[in-house]
Amino acid sequence: MFSLFFILLIVLLPTTANAIPPPDFIFNFLSQIPQFILSVGIVLSAGLAIGRQYLIAQWHVWGWKKLLTFSLLVILLALLVTYKFAQFSEHARFEKWRKTQLANVALPPSVQKGRLRKGRIFLNLSQSASDNGASEFFLRRQSLPLYVTNYELRKALESAEKNFIVLDAREDLEFTLGHFKNALHIRYADLVAGEWRKLSGEKIYYVFCYSAIRGSEVAEFLRSKNVLAQFIEEGARGWVDFGGAWDGDLDLSKKYTAPQYSKKYSMTEFKAAVLDSTITIIDSRSPENFSKYHFQNAINISTLKMPRERLEKALNSVPNRSKVLIICNDHWSCFDAYLTGIALETRGHIFLGRFDKYSKNEF
Repeated sequence: MFSLFFILLIVLLPTTANAIPPPDFIFNFLSQIPQFILSVGIVLSAGLAIGRQYLIAQWHVWGWKKLLTFSLLVILLALLVTYKFAQFSEHARFEKWRKTQLANVALPPSVQKGRLRKGRIFLNLSQSASDNGASEFFLRRQSLPLYVTNYELRKALESAEKNFIVLDAREDLEFTLGHFKNALHIRYADLVAGEWRKLSGEKIYYVFCYSAIRGSEVAEFLRSKNVLAQFIEEGARGWVDFGGAWDGDLDLSKKYTAPQYSKKYSMTEFKAAVLDSTITIIDSRSPENFSKYHFQNAINISTLKMPRERLEKALNSVPNRSKVLIICNDHWSCFDAYLTGIALETRGHIFLGRFDKYSKNEF
């Protein structure tokens, strides 16, 4: 009685079903599987039967010695084809791995041929590291981003694994004012001049500069020398604002507040100044740009671009107790002029200010 009630309810009150039948191709595909297996079986059976009849016929024609020789040749050919196919597969797998892991590493020919036999790949990679000047430490980690965030740096500092060194690439003046505790200090220009050779290939170098501009260039340069480096994404300024540890101060402008440090000469003032024989003109642009064109009798002093020995020689070339006006033409060279002006003042010279609109067309 109860079942009859539900049957009547379903018949009298029908509802729409949301079920969706599977596509027809599924049924078609499944129904073809037995046919496919049967067809393969028939082909194999026919092939074996033909091969058997062929061998029996050849046995009577050639004799067992010739037939044995033919069979051995077929087996050797099959082995050769198998070997070449395996070698090709190994090479394909190796190339896929190398493109993802060692995209920027020049490997020796022995490795480029894809020798992936057990134990061989590590020998080849070691040889590659030696030939390319890169350590295994560098090769395994070179896919790391060129920068490290403040969060990642703090995490690294708090970790037990100390496989890194904090590198400060700023100028002596900046480093003396304040720096990360126990940081290794090597000026950017000195690194490029050859000091990078003193760095270890078994460490990660976290590079500090003020705003990450120099840091990014240092990191790229060190990577080109197979030294694993990452610059601090927001520089020392961002690290300090983040609340990171820092000994001393960071901003030179807080210490050097005299008017000459912010003084910028107008074109009229500069033209008048160059007529004054008591004023020495300093050009703070890079030596490369200075060689292209420069003001007559100007002395090239680039604090940021000159290695220490060359910088000292340039600073010493300025006549004693000179009044100096420094010319520049972009953000980089004008910051250089600021640092150079401070350096000259510490040596007894009188820093007048900067002229930041210097160009070849104007003079």
